[in-house]
Amino acid sequence: MYDNAFTSFFGRINDNLLELIDSIYSARQSSDAKKERIRISDLFDTSSTTYRINEHSDEFVWHFSIPNFDQQRYPTIDSVNDIKSNKIIVKPFSVLVSKLNPTTRRIWALSTDSFNKYSKVCSTEFVSISGNDITEQAAIFAITRSDDFMKYLSSKATGSTNSRQRVKPIDIYSYTLPISKSSLSQIQNQLALLLQKIQSNQDEIITLIKLKQELLSRYF
Repeated sequence: MYDNAFTSFFGRINDNLLELIDSIYSARQSSDAKKERIRISDLFDTSSTTYRINEHSDEFVWHFSIPNFDQQRYPTIDSVNDIKSNKIIVKPFSVLVSKLNPTTRRIWALSTDSFNKYSKVCSTEFVSISGNDITEQAAIFAITRSDDFMKYLSSKATGSTNSRQRVKPIDIYSYTLPISKSSLSQIQNQLALLLQKIQSNQDEIITLIKLKQELLSRYF
């Protein structure tokens, strides 16, 4: 996942933690004899608010973009003056799901403690699904990382080529969970502990990257 050997230790730990999240959710899903049909929008907040750049000139934002996700799983601090289009305001305990090219798993669960001082915004290529706390955020993260969800996204994609394939937000919000609400609640706390560790490790990775860059610029 990470090319820099300086941060590969935390990267490997996060890979293992992600596998644990996937395994816990998959095992619960497989053993669940649910009868109800619950959509993501039945359980979580799927509303969104537009961040209009013409109303925030000369400000800075934490920018959650597709390139930032692909490069290091971390947002950049960008000047609004350099941003060309409106964004979506990122709520606390959100999970960002990419609409673009659904065969690629781009699911982003941000740490609400890590990004202060500036507003948090994301690309309109993401849709935001929000919980009330870290346990609900972890549940959303597990659901949207699952193979069942990714297959569903692929089935709803429109566009003739992979580079232009997208999923409509309404289709993402209409996904029916293959797990009951009660079963999901039983694993939320366990998932939350794993997600918090992933978020902490990702913060550490970025700290190490920045430290290395600072040292290189100072002494070389």
